[in-house]
Amino acid sequence: DALQNVPKSEIKGAEVELAFRPLDGLNLNFAATYLDTKVKKYIGANPNEFAGAFLSYSAIPLDYAGAKLPFAPKWQINAAFDYTVPISSKWNGMVGAVVSAQTKSISGLYGADDAISQYVYRINGRTLLDLTAGLKSNNGWKVMLWGKNVTNKYYWTNATLSFDVELLSFLTTLVREREETINGGKITLDLRGDRSAGSVQADKRGLGRAV
Repeated sequence: DALQNVPKSEIKGAEVELAFRPLDGLNLNFAATYLDTKVKKYIGANPNEFAGAFLSYSAIPLDYAGAKLPFAPKWQINAAFDYTVPISSKWNGMVGAVVSAQTKSISGLYGADDAISQYVYRINGRTLLDLTAGLKSNNGWKVMLWGKNVTNKYYWTNATLSFDVELLSFLTTLVREREETINGGKITLDLRGDRSAGSVQADKRGLGRAV
């Protein structure tokens, strides 16, 4: 194996970010990123074909021109809002939501016409929803609940192929790193002045920590 650099690639893109405050206590945010990536020049090894005998393979060259760069979805979009409103003379209520979406990408550098790798190592597009709600007092207390991926969308963030050699046979495993729904809560007290702030956090797995 050898580490090689792609001699020539191209990245084109644009991004926009907007923030609004249409009402007192209401914040709206929107961001979008567009990327168009491709390899312009690179001759590397074909990951699916080899020449030679077992345990003495040699690589077969493959032209990667036109291949997409890894972990570079064409579109990424985020939209969020948070709203704070007084509910008593001492407490404010807070709610918020974040919608994040991205189109498909790939977890490695593979040939543009390599249909096998384009399928095996793909990272599907996804749309996720996160929610928050809580209370904030005038004397510094804050109680928050949150949920990440509350729709329990099945998705993965990486895909790798693991090889093991045992008794002269290859055992091949496709590993996909999956993200799951996480729910939790947080209680904080802002002590102001020269004193530091502290918090206690916990999630659905029953893990807690002082911060």
